[in-house]
Formats: sequence, C-alpha cells, structure tokens
Amino acid sequence: MRILPFFALVFCLTITAQTDTEIHLLYLEKSGNSFKFSEPINISNNDGYDNQPSFYNNNTVLFSSNLNGQTEIGKYSILERHFCHITNTEFGSEYSPTKIPGQQAISSIRLDKDGKQLLYKYDYLMGTSEVLINDLVIGYHAWANQHTLASFVLGKESSLVVSDITAKTNKKIETNIGRSLHKIPNSNLISYISKKNRKWEVRSLDVTNGKTQSIINTIPKVEDMCWTPDGTIFMAKDKTIYFLNPDESLNWKVLKTFNNPEINNISRLAVNQAGTYMAFVAEVSPEHVVQKQLEAYNNRDIEGFMRTFFEDVRLYSYPDSLTTEGAEATRKRYQEFFEKTPNLHSEIKNRIVIGNVVIDEEFITANNRTYSIVAMYEVENGKIIRARFIRPKQKNIDPAPVLKQNEAYNNQDLKTFLKAYDEKITLYNYPNLKTSTGKNTLSNLYGNIFKNVKGIKVKIDRRIIIGDIVIDEEHHDFNGANYRAVSVYKIKNGKIVSVTSIQE
Repeated sequence: MRILPFFALVFCLTITAQTDTEIHLLYLEKSGNSFKFSEPINISNNDGYDNQPSFYNNNTVLFSSNLNGQTEIGKYSILERHFCHITNTEFGSEYSPTKIPGQQAISSIRLDKDGKQLLYKYDYLMGTSEVLINDLVIGYHAWANQHTLASFVLGKESSLVVSDITAKTNKKIETNIGRSLHKIPNSNLISYISKKNRKWEVRSLDVTNGKTQSIINTIPKVEDMCWTPDGTIFMAKDKTIYFLNPDESLNWKVLKTFNNPEINNISRLAVNQAGTYMAFVAEVSPEHVVQKQLEAYNNRDIEGFMRTFFEDVRLYSYPDSLTTEGAEATRKRYQEFFEKTPNLHSEIKNRIVIGNVVIDEEFITANNRTYSIVAMYEVENGKIIRARFIRPKQKNIDPAPVLKQNEAYNNQDLKTFLKAYDEKITLYNYPNLKTSTGKNTLSNLYGNIFKNVKGIKVKIDRRIIIGDIVIDEEHHDFNGANYRAVSVYKIKNGKIVSVTSIQE
C-alpha cells in the first residue's frame, strides 16, 4: 500500500526494569553561538545497564555499570582510553556516582539486596565506603559545596531536600521534581526540574536560604539536562541533543541529531568542568535487543532470553490474538520448550527494522523438524514489550497482486491500481488501528494523490512472503520527500483484502 507520509521515579522499582543502555563520549568545543563536536564513541560497551554519567575530573568519567548482574561504580579514563570498575559490592548495587567537592571521594546511592537504600561515600582510590545520610531514601543528588547537597528524595511524591552533612540537617524545599540535579557553573546555586505545572521548568535553588527561581521551560516532558561552563544548557529527546543559553535566548536549538542506529532515546548528560567533553546515555538499537534475544534462544539460555523482555511483555498471534501475557508466563512457556528441544536453532532469512519494530523471517529447526515463521518485535526502552508471530496455515501465496499495484502506483494508473484490491479492502496502521474500509474510499484517496502530487515513486528494498501475507520494506519518493515504510498485505482469492502500514 502506498501510504501518505506524516511528517516520580521510584528508584527501587526501576531496578527491576533496567534497560540496555550505553555511555557515549564526544569531544566538545564552543564555536560562536554554537558548538563543534566529534562523533561519539561508546565508552561502556557493556551488556546491560550502564547509566548516570558524571565527571570525576576533566579526563575521567564515572558511571553506574553492569557487572555480573549487579550495578557497580565504573570509571573511564579519557587519556588512557581505559575502563574499570571501582566497586564490586556483593550485597548491593551502586547508582549515580558523583565527585564530592574537595575530596578524593565519590558519593553514590547504594541499594542493598535487603531493599535498604542510602547515600554512601566511597574512597576513590580504595573503594571503601561509609554512610553519608542514614535518614533519607535518596534517588539522585548534587553537591553545592563540600558539606551541602540537594537531593531527590523518595516518598509518596518526589521531594527536593537540602542536607548539611556537617550539621546533620535536612530541609525540604519542594515536591514533584525531576531527577536531574546539577551545580550551576560559576555560582553557588543548584538547578532542578519542577514538574508542578503543565510546562516543566528548570529552576535554581539557593541552598543557603531555600529560595528558588525560574530559569527556563524544559523541552516538553524532558527532565534530563546538564550545564556547560559558559551557562549553556543541554537537553535531549529521542536521537537529538538541544541547547540553549538562558542569558541569550528563550528558544531551544538543535545541536545534533544522530543517525547512528545504536543511539536512541538519549537521556542523562554530563559535561566536564573544562567544557571539552560530553558524556550521554543512549539506549541500544531495537535490532541489538532482538539479536540478543535470538542468540539466547539458540543457546536455550532462559535467563539471557528473559532479560530482553519487559515484565508485562505480551505475545500475540498476528495481529492481535493474545497467546501469552507477562514475564512469568513467557518464562514458563519457553523454559519448557528449551528443555524439550535440545536440537534448536533459528536462522534469520530476512530482517526489517522500521522505527522500534524489528521484523524477522525465521527458519527454525526444532528436534529435526523445520518450519518458517515471521516474528514482529516491538522494542521500548531497550526491551521487548510485545511480539507478534505469523505462522503460515498454507503455502506461500503468489505476490502478483502486490506487484501489479506497485507498478500501477509508480505509473499513477488508478484503474490498474484498484484492480489489485478486494471490494472490502481494509487499511490499518500497525498493529490493528483501522483507518478506512472499502474500494470507494481507496479510490477517492489515491485518485486525489495521483491527480495532485507529482514525482511519487516506490522502490521495494526487501520482501517477505509467509503463507497468505506479503511484507514489503519500501523506500518512497513523495513530492520531493523521502521516507521508509513497511506494508503488510493479506491476500485472498488473488486480491489484497487488508494492508497494515508501519512508518518510521
């Protein structure tokens, strides 16, 4: 089908839903009213959760890093290009490692296996630790000076609290804040994100008197940010980093949109004190997640397999017949299958990646029985949230109707185009949102397109045929614009009876 283009955190709870993230580093240089930067490099390069970067000094990045299923404090030396873990805590995991001003020490939240969560101080060289604050459950924090810090404190709602380590005092300032807390350069102020209003704000906090002041509205519904030494703020959304200097402008500008498929949903950011390096967190590509799931499947590794799924994962028979709901049921289903199937292998014949959807044509060998399926995986926040399986009930169909309507579309031949479709043709947006029904509606839609839009072409990059379904990966030229799409055709009695469209 030729389709029209369309242009709180409760910290303890997030531990069970950690995504597969990596830390990327790029060189940064101020250039006029903007910045120059290098291509980012992956400095964590580690399976699992790597997150919450900060700078210990201008050439050392700290971050939380997965180690044997737990989260430890890691450091990366920029000059030596070397990574190592500072901690290896048997009874807990560390998060949000942050340099303590004026000390060779790091503060970090530790979540013990018994559920206790406290802020600790770690010796940078020895790794030894001691509790800093024992009467607050802290999720995130930032230091104003050697003895004063602002924290995101957990409770019924998130609270901004100022703590004096020396005086052992805690003062609640505000509620309903975001997780991003930072020392504002060249000041004694801390910035935080206020979520009290519909438009979120970056605000400043004077830790000496508790006074706050608005700085700028955030990018809509974005809470992660950082400062550069000259007072510029960076924020990110999806694959794009934005910047704004509140002393110079009220408008966010694009710094960089990344085309790298391994950089997705950018979140935490940090810039060193010299303003020469930026570290940021990005989710791995949906394809990366699905490939890990495939490898675990072929190894019959139930633990590795389940790590790629959300707790509330749902499995369907395409398009929307629910077969398995939740991680527990999924684990039971596949653990039994792995145990009963010592001879198991899935070979990928074709793979299409479109947005957060990965479509695999798989040839499976299971105890010497062979068969083909198509799996359509939906990946969100670095894990598989839904999977839809097409298991053919007949031999592969002749794709002639699809071929004819492709040719007619490129020739803008409406009469021939419509001949490929059933009278009750139904169009959907993936996975099952009905958008129109009937050939008359189709005729009106594409009659207008063919009449009013010039320069429309489609090229098929990849085609999968499974039973009575044809799946096309398409490259479109539409009135000077280029975009990718996937169309899923269902054919019956030589006519196309439904088309489901997926766009990036």
